[in-house]
Amino acid sequence: MDKLALNNINDNPSRKDRKRVGRGTGSGVGKQAGRGQRSEISFWRQRKTGFTRRANAFTNEVPKFGFLFQEFPGCQKV
Repeated sequence: MDKLALNNINDNPSRKDRKRVGRGTGSGVGKQAGRGQRSEISFWRQRKTGFTRRANAFTNEVPKFGFLFQEFPGCQKV
């Protein structure tokens, strides 16, 4: 293999181009642009951080651990 130099750099052929969505029906991903119909999710510009479409938010599904009552000086670990 040759040394890396400016005259022998190639594009990565396996990399896919970014698909622009919502740019007309002729593009194949126009109108609803893969977001579905109705619901708030189809209208948001950006996805809400920490929001999932499941019953519980991700933060509620993560197990909690450690001593949580550190702000109360009278409480101690047993």
